[in-house]
Amino acid sequence: HLFSMTDTADVHVGTNGWLFTTISIEDSIKKACEDSAHIEQMVLALHALERVITASGRQFIFTVVPNKSTIYPEFIGFIPKAGSCRRSRYDMLLEAFQRHPLKSFVRLDHRLQKAKTDKAWLYHPKGAFWNSRGAEIAAAALWSWFSPITPAMNPV
Repeated sequence: HLFSMTDTADVHVGTNGWLFTTISIEDSIKKACEDSAHIEQMVLALHALERVITASGRQFIFTVVPNKSTIYPEFIGFIPKAGSCRRSRYDMLLEAFQRHPLKSFVRLDHRLQKAKTDKAWLYHPKGAFWNSRGAEIAAAALWSWFSPITPAMNPV
């Protein structure tokens, strides 16, 4: 990454040599707004599924694993802006959940952002997936959601 370039278009070199998969940052800079209707449909389907499952006496849980660029945007570096959306698919998903609240949505991005430090990464600067610490934070968030379950409620 000497010239902030790689030998593949699938990798973006960010600040301080941080590597990101291009697809993980693409939706913020390309045409994510084209997917707004699809995201709205998906949220309505999740909302209906949650109602059906809870009506059957079970609990439903839904989460989205945030990508590295969501947790460490400060290391992305320069990305040429394309399109006028300026919102990621995840942002649009959160907006749709505001219109159609999903009681069982466990939001991980805030917990991961709060837990990140310079000394203990949640993603390795050159890796694409969480490390064990990132997975531990997410598992604790999911476990805390399940802990108030009564014996009559069985998670799906």
